[in-house]
Amino acid sequence: MTLEKQGAIAGSTLGWDTTSTKQIMLVAGAMIGLALGFAVVYFGTLGVFLKPIAGEFGWSRGETSSIVSVALLGSAIGTPLLGVLVDRIGPVRPLLICVLALSMALYVFSILPNNRPLFAGLSFLFGIVAIGTGPSIYLAGLQHAFDRRLGLALGIAMAGLGIGATFAPSMAQVWVANEGWRGAYQILAVLALGGGLIATALIAFGQPLHARIAEGSMKTGTGFRLGEAMRDWRFWGLCLAIFLGTSAGLGTVVHTVPLLTDRGLTPATAAQVAGGIGMGLVVGRLGSGFLMDLIFAPLVGAAGFLLGIVGLMVIASQISTAFVVIAPAALLVGLALGVEGDFAAFAVRRYFGNRSFGSVYGIVYAFYTLGGVVGPTLFGLAFDRFGGYGAILVAAMIAFLIAMMLLLALGPYRFALAKR
Repeated sequence: MTLEKQGAIAGSTLGWDTTSTKQIMLVAGAMIGLALGFAVVYFGTLGVFLKPIAGEFGWSRGETSSIVSVALLGSAIGTPLLGVLVDRIGPVRPLLICVLALSMALYVFSILPNNRPLFAGLSFLFGIVAIGTGPSIYLAGLQHAFDRRLGLALGIAMAGLGIGATFAPSMAQVWVANEGWRGAYQILAVLALGGGLIATALIAFGQPLHARIAEGSMKTGTGFRLGEAMRDWRFWGLCLAIFLGTSAGLGTVVHTVPLLTDRGLTPATAAQVAGGIGMGLVVGRLGSGFLMDLIFAPLVGAAGFLLGIVGLMVIASQISTAFVVIAPAALLVGLALGVEGDFAAFAVRRYFGNRSFGSVYGIVYAFYTLGGVVGPTLFGLAFDRFGGYGAILVAAMIAFLIAMMLLLALGPYRFALAKR
């Protein structure tokens, strides 16, 4: 039985494969969960917390970046294991546990003393347990419930990351100014808990659809097993491209606020520019999701990285600190990240199938999170070494360029769209 037959339900709203309420709940749950998950409430606000934490504890910017970013190292380790778990038991139970863990970890962060090993250790554990509030869980059901409009479904769901990233820096800046960085983390803990529980309920509502289609997909064997995928050079090419793109993009995102305040912008204005990155994420998610259903996806991904290079060139050139110049440049970097996020999930489905999507995507996403460790850390170390961000911004442009070439080398899809 084909994926189309397994998932077909009467109706054709928006031209999606099915129009059941459960399918809509899967997309809505993923969108809400990603808007208030680990990537937004922790990593998306990290640039706002960087200076206050460093100032209170007396740490350098490079030390602070590496210590707080070690959470993403934990995520890189935990994501593949989580992918295997989701393939076996579905997303609901792991998701609920991870939502509770994320909220608890954010609160614990708010009461930590000035102790580097303790801060780094808890950050690492935080990353392992909180990764379940990211794309590796939320996108798993969509891979089985959609085919012909998979890109659009992914784009709408992943737009949650962009929406959250648009507002999170500015809101976090207000909370830090009024409540201090510790109080701000406590507010984020409450938001993460509320949003995560709503998302979990919606995913649970759509779970029967996911379970039926996933079961049929496993029986028909459409796709590579994890070991088979890992023996394919395209798998490692995709992983490297995602790692390079994320290192360049997220390194810029985390250091946008410090970079701009160093150039004389107020923290509030710098946070607004960082919010522009979030707007770019929204546009990138929705636009690329729609386009990948119509155009060869590596071309869409490469175009996104090219726009990221343009944005970095404007930021690195220091031609102006005017909001009307810097904000669009930051938006282009966000757009590149948005396209990359959609492309990673879409490419796994088209090149390796959905038989072991959770496991395969789990490793690809681990490289995404690993880039989130390496990029911000290198940006911080470069600042400490050179007293500025010029050299590392050039390196980020080169990383985007190499990632572009890797995407274009992937070749034709292995698993094409289902035919009616």
